[in-house]
Amino acid sequence: MSERGVYVFRVAGRSRKPEIKKAVEELYKVKVEKVNIVSVPFRLRRVGRKIGRRPGYKKASVRLVSGHKIEFI
Repeated sequence: MSERGVYVFRVAGRSRKPEIKKAVEELYKVKVEKVNIVSVPFRLRRVGRKIGRRPGYKKASVRLVSGHKIEFI
């Protein structure tokens, strides 16, 4: 997705769109066009007789303004 300027991050559960946008812009020195958030629900896992839960999480898809990109080392 990075070819289209979209990057996906796993974020804290209480994060909101404006907070994510500000953090990405400050951390990577890029301009963010749009932020989408998806809350991934927990999943049940079974080990022997025991049933447990894998925790859910939140992920953010961040679209950058054309011409900007994040360099990963």
